Amino acid sequence: MLKTTDGLTLFAQNYLIDTPKASILLVHGLGEHCLRYAHVARAFNDIGFNVYSFDLRGHGQSEGERAFVTDVQRYCDDVEAVYLTIPKNLPLYILGHSMGGLITLQFLLQQKRPDVRAAIFSGAAIKAGADITPFVIFITKLLAQFFPKLQTTKLDPKSISRDPETVQHYQGDPLIYRQGIKTGLGLALLKAMDEATARFEEFDYPMLVMHGGADKITNIEGSKQLYEKAKSTSKTLKIWDGAYHEIFNETNRTEIIDFMTNWAQKTL
Repeated sequence: MLKTTDGLTLFAQNYLIDTPKASILLVHGLGEHCLRYAHVARAFNDIGFNVYSFDLRGHGQSEGERAFVTDVQRYCDDVEAVYLTIPKNLPLYILGHSMGGLITLQFLLQQKRPDVRAAIFSGAAIKAGADITPFVIFITKLLAQFFPKLQTTKLDPKSISRDPETVQHYQGDPLIYRQGIKTGLGLALLKAMDEATARFEEFDYPMLVMHGGADKITNIEGSKQLYEKAKSTSKTLKIWDGAYHEIFNETNRTEIIDFMTNWAQKTL
C-alpha cells in the first residue's frame, strides 16, 4: 500500500527477486487491476526483472471513486507516487496497457526520467477512433459539464480476447469495473489523447509498440502513428494479426509475452 499526494491509499503488488538486472513498472488499463498481470510479472522475473504493479485510483483495491477522474493528470500522479518508491540503481522499464499506455506516454512526456531505459505500449489508447466525430465530442463536453458521472458506452467483454476462459474470468472478476464509461472521464481521455498525439515527435525513449490486429477497443492507428513519428532511435512496432485488445490474455499469449521479454533483454 502507498499514499498519493492527495491522501488516497493505492494497492500495490510487487514481484521482487534476489539478483535483479532491471525493474519494470506495470500500468493497467481502464476498469481493470494489477493482479490481472501476475503472469506477465512472472515472465519478467524469469529474465531478471523486479516488477512493480499497482491499482490506479478508483480501480481494483485502491481507494477513490470507481473509474472516475476529470483529469488524466490524477492517474499520472499515481504513477509518480509508485515511481518514487522504486530504487534508482537499476534500469527501469514502464509497460502501459490501453489507458495505461496513454498514462505512460503522458508521464514520460512531462519530464525527462534519466533512469527509464525504455517504454512498452500494449493496445495503447492514445488516439480517438474514427467514430469519435466532432458532434460526439460536442455532446460529450455538454454531458460532462452537467452530468460528469453519467455512464455511457460499456465495454463488450467478448472483445477483449479470443480466449473464452479469459472472457469468463473478466465477467466474473469482482475487482473489475464493468459499468459504462462516465462522461467526465471520457472527456478527460479525449483531451489527453489530443495532447499526446500533438507531442508524438517529442517522444525519444526506446520503445516497443504492440497492438492486436483485430482490436475493436482502441485505435490501432494511434500505435502506428506513435511509432512513425517518435524520434526514438530504437523503436519496434509489432502488430499481432487476429489478436483482440488484451494481447497478454490472447490465445497466443505465450508467443506475445516471449517476444516482449526477448525485446526487453536486448535493450538492457
